[in-house]
Amino acid sequence: MKSRRRVALGLAIAALAARGARAEEPDWRGAWQVEDQAAWRHVGREGRALVLEGRVGDLEVALRGAPVAGGFVLVGEATRVVDGAREERHARLAARQAREALEVTLEVTLEVEGQATRRERWARPAAPTLHLEPGGAPRLDPTAPLTLPPEGAALRLDVRVGGRPLPAARLVVLATDDDPRYAHLGGVVHHVDLGSLPVGRHPLTWSGADRSLDGAALLPGRYLVVVAGADDVVGPPPGSGDAARAATLTLVVGAPEITAAAPEAPAVAAPTLPPPPVPMPASPVAGLTSRPAIGGR
Repeated sequence: MKSRRRVALGLAIAALAARGARAEEPDWRGAWQVEDQAAWRHVGREGRALVLEGRVGDLEVALRGAPVAGGFVLVGEATRVVDGAREERHARLAARQAREALEVTLEVTLEVEGQATRRERWARPAAPTLHLEPGGAPRLDPTAPLTLPPEGAALRLDVRVGGRPLPAARLVVLATDDDPRYAHLGGVVHHVDLGSLPVGRHPLTWSGADRSLDGAALLPGRYLVVVAGADDVVGPPPGSGDAARAATLTLVVGAPEITAAAPEAPAVAAPTLPPPPVPMPASPVAGLTSRPAIGGR
């Protein structure tokens, strides 16, 4: 029975390979991320045959095949353990490229003998990218630090994710290492989990308050705004290494800029003094030492 199945499998692979040779053959090898699932599918190659081996849901599959127009078809065995016994059944996987998708995406059906058809959507994973920029109107100098007034104000940010979705991301605002004012908070003045971030632009708003119990406005100084993401749920694609990404911006909280010169101090008027006294004429008797005798010599 198994020998007949192996012969049939070999003939099917040969037919698929011949059909694929007549069509243009894209390179379907590599890691594919299953949309809406924390799972990867890895298509390899043995000689001219495409290979898919490993777990697909509750099944262990060993499939071989070849490209066809717009996708590929693999056939082989699917094994499932039921009550301790291994059940092997014939399986066929067909993958067709989705035409409406902007990125390379496959519509996949897995048919297993005696079971309902399973459907998945695979996306070609690109290297993840993460960008952080101020929200609202673009600035004249995009490299200049962000600024907030010292009395506190909301900060608007735009996070852009490219390549592939990030299952986990976090926004963190850090004080500088030489700032002792936030040592009681470990230097982390604000943090929030952003959850999963799909590919695209995501606006964020932060009130500008620290994470103390009273939510005080940030003290004047210099801070670092960080958005970090990682594939810590599904892990990076096989062979791609660490896929963690982070984007940063500098934030300055300080006194508002002086827009006009301070007014000059008013001149102090000199006190009004009374006019100097008028000098009195000299006495006609000044300088006399004795009165002259009257009527005598």
